[in-house]
Amino acid sequence: KIPEKISQLNQLLKDDRNMLLSYTELCDLQRLRNEALSQMEDSPSERRKLEMQFGTLDSLFDQLENQLWQTMENAFVMCQKRPATLVMAVRIIEREEKADRLRANSFRASRALRSEPLQRNFRTKAFSKMRNWILNHFDLVFHDLEDDIFASKQYKEHLASTGQQPPANDEMEDMTIRYLCEADAMFADLAIVQGQLS
Repeated sequence: KIPEKISQLNQLLKDDRNMLLSYTELCDLQRLRNEALSQMEDSPSERRKLEMQFGTLDSLFDQLENQLWQTMENAFVMCQKRPATLVMAVRIIEREEKADRLRANSFRASRALRSEPLQRNFRTKAFSKMRNWILNHFDLVFHDLEDDIFASKQYKEHLASTGQQPPANDEMEDMTIRYLCEADAMFADLAIVQGQLS
């Protein structure tokens, strides 16, 4: 039955529209596996059999994480083109933040645990992905503009050397200022969202 559920999960993960459902199913299976393993501490052979049954569960969670980070890296595009997928990603992040707090509280309340609890820190990673997207986006834009700006400066110098009046409005400079303002606005929006989710 477990391998069958894992196989179904594998199919669900092929479409990011199933992201939230996949996440819920994965968490249920992980909880089931952990509870079963905790009851078999005195039986190494049974533990191995159980681990084999759950086989690729961790790699499926890695696959889900990749989907999640791809969504967050493209959050500014997704909010316009596929908002439902972005909402699912944010809901997963919120659930993981809650799970992190519960694990941390459980660890503090009990001295029976042997090691620090798992902290996934999805919220921090999500904002890092969005911030990197903004930086990369505008880095590419400004890289493309560099040659045009240089050509514009040369053109203005040529006009000045021949006694001609350069144009009053420099299109390249206007475009650069516009992109800088857009980048500032995106970082401001990101800071607002980050503050609201604190």
